[in-house]
Amino acid sequence: RKLGTGARASCVHTLQMLTPAETRTLLDDAKRVGGAIGWSDRGVSLPTQDVLVQNLRQESQDSVHRVIRETLLPFARTQYPHLNAAFDKQPYPRPGNLFVVRYSAASSRAGGRGLKLHKDETALTFNLCLSPQDGFEGGGTYFPAAACSGEVDGILLRPKPGYCLMHDGNLKHAGNEVWGGTC
Repeated sequence: RKLGTGARASCVHTLQMLTPAETRTLLDDAKRVGGAIGWSDRGVSLPTQDVLVQNLRQESQDSVHRVIRETLLPFARTQYPHLNAAFDKQPYPRPGNLFVVRYSAASSRAGGRGLKLHKDETALTFNLCLSPQDGFEGGGTYFPAAACSGEVDGILLRPKPGYCLMHDGNLKHAGNEVWGGTC
């Protein structure tokens, strides 16, 4: 079905953004920064334990900005044309909206185990898995089924390392996303 001009797509896309080597490098850098300056407890309504991308090594920052500019945003413009006006208004995520989040099932800190069902209320949300598949159990991002659908409860997506989940920021979701950003 073709979307009208005011429609908001609810599709979730998976896209490879980083090679395995780039993924390991970014994860190692985030762990280094988290160990050196600590994992922050940002956010009031949705607390997360994270490290800002702007605090990573310059090479890591450049890698993140390059894949957003060269891979993510061009793909998003074709898949979510209703968001192009928002991309034109602010064509790049603000630095404070790019962060690496750490989750742990053993955490007792707010946001340390994951996030409750929420909407980001941003034009676009993307979550990139950095952890190796054998580095954790469980995890994923949950998207509930539409209210009119009685056939399924929803879907839990677990992208491979280096792969990104991308969706309209207004789409409800919950879980332990590993690296995220908002436009």
